Amino acid sequence: MTGRQQIKVIAVVLNWRDTDATMQCLDSLLREKLLASVVLVDNESSGELRSAVSDRVQLVENPENLGFAKGVNSGIHKAMTLGADAVFVINNDATVREGALEKLIKAWVSTEEPVLLAPRVVNLDGTDQSTGGYFRAVDASTRDLGNKYVNYLTWACVLLPVATIKILGLLDERFFMYWEDVDYGLRASKAGVRMRLVDDAHVEHERSKSHSRAGAKIEGYSAAGLTLLCLKRGGVALFVGLPYRLIGRLLTRLGSPGRVRSIARGFLAGCRAFRGKAAPSA
Repeated sequence: MTGRQQIKVIAVVLNWRDTDATMQCLDSLLREKLLASVVLVDNESSGELRSAVSDRVQLVENPENLGFAKGVNSGIHKAMTLGADAVFVINNDATVREGALEKLIKAWVSTEEPVLLAPRVVNLDGTDQSTGGYFRAVDASTRDLGNKYVNYLTWACVLLPVATIKILGLLDERFFMYWEDVDYGLRASKAGVRMRLVDDAHVEHERSKSHSRAGAKIEGYSAAGLTLLCLKRGGVALFVGLPYRLIGRLLTRLGSPGRVRSIARGFLAGCRAFRGKAAPSA
């Protein structure tokens, strides 16, 4: 893409029972002059976010918790119907530092090839979080390689040009939460879509209260997502990496029967999800 005239970027923010963090994220987004508008997606909506609706803020209320992939997809769909050229997906517990979006847009418009872009994601104290990395099939793990080669970007914050979405489609809604971003990155790599880290664009990310409230269920969600990812990948990831990773998790949690049950249930959920529908198109 070249040029910056009439570029329409719309943000998508997913909320689940964390109104305070979402409002802080929204405040930081609305200070970005290059952002046309924001689509707030409220999973298991209580109606608390209705007061945020304005000429720059659209609200999508879901009566149940659709999970990350399906919830974000509904926001991306809305942004595209509003005429977005690019969709800026950001976690509700993240805030944009001044100028970050402009730097992402500059990096995008200077790139002729299909691309996904992510800023540098930092903790509140300025230390780095993982922005992306490399999925290693042999032990079904991810490695943070800094600015070196990556085959996925974390979706704590990512800029998705609509042209790229039309190539790759949307997140695979068989993932409830966790590993959907790795799956999307691997699909992008296979399709020849470049992933670019824009190191001088910064976003602060703090773990949300809703994440903490999920408790031991997180073990199950993660196991389900990893199982589905490895079933999709097949080969070494399925027959070596997945057993290695899940057996290792189980062995380190033998003293916590609830977590063991959660991992086992997650594995079965991932197997059931694999038999479901494939990733939706844009």
